[in-house]
Amino acid sequence: DGSFAAAAVGCERDLRFVFCACAVSRLVGDFSGVDAAATLRHIGACQAYDGGLGLAPGGESHGGSTYCGIAARALLLDGAAATTAAGVDADAAVAWCARRHDGRGVVGRTNKPPDSCYAYWVGAALRCLGARHLVDTTVPFVLSCENRKMGGFAKYPEDTPPDLLHAFYSLS
Repeated sequence: DGSFAAAAVGCERDLRFVFCACAVSRLVGDFSGVDAAATLRHIGACQAYDGGLGLAPGGESHGGSTYCGIAARALLLDGAAATTAAGVDADAAVAWCARRHDGRGVVGRTNKPPDSCYAYWVGAALRCLGARHLVDTTVPFVLSCENRKMGGFAKYPEDTPPDLLHAFYSLS
């Protein structure tokens, strides 16, 4: 059906594993283990009514799962940002990503606070969709998450301690 799981039996199947399969296939230069047409259909089936992608068909749109699906699609399409290829409505996905910018920062889901890692997930999805020009709006928010006392980047702009995960995504 185009989906992937972490193990052959007893594991959830979602876009995180689809992305992993496509990324590993690209790294080793061999997509023979990926049915590209079925995987592209599966990615398209994960697109929600609002334009974002859930982890699985029928799931809630989320910045991380949108990135996983859109990046896997880009790997399968050899980096092309075709707007309607492969069952994904790219214009709707771009619009969903653009709506993640709430005026304070980037949110990963509706009604959640801005978080520095979503600047990466949403920004990278926009780049894969050929809408890189919309990414620049995330820079002020990411810089506001820098911890000037300790160094590094935190999840939120408030005076919170930095961590490696958010530093990585903020610098990416």
